[in-house]
Amino acid sequence: MKIQIQILVFLIFTSNLISAQCEAFNKSLFHMLPDTVPNNINCIDSIDQKQGWWIDYTLRYNPIDKPDVLAKGDYVENYSYGKYKDNLKIGDWISVANVHLIYRTRTDNYYYSEDTIMIISGFEQAGWNESILYFNADSSTQFMH
Repeated sequence: MKIQIQILVFLIFTSNLISAQCEAFNKSLFHMLPDTVPNNINCIDSIDQKQGWWIDYTLRYNPIDKPDVLAKGDYVENYSYGKYKDNLKIGDWISVANVHLIYRTRTDNYYYSEDTIMIISGFEQAGWNESILYFNADSSTQFMH
């Protein structure tokens, strides 16, 4: 009986991995990604939930070479990256300006408890500024700092 349960759990786990759909991407277009970001991102599991590393971006094309600004070819102007678990953003999400001047523009940290979501955001705008939002389970804003 114990072996049958272990086999069943293994089959369910591997079927979710096999049926996950992920995107391969060109890491060289993203100048501030940590080395821990895998080669496949933006994975959707078998029940259509976002899982693992995710990058929100738009791929663009530059038709002419602009020395010291932007090379000819594909580029990503801005992007944000972080992780999903069961369709919820978790932990730190970093937003990056990715062309010419490359820098972090924003950091959001997502924390979930039983009936509250807390988002701590830091912004690069005339110095580093931070705000904290608390949301109740019914999605109403509880407190802003």
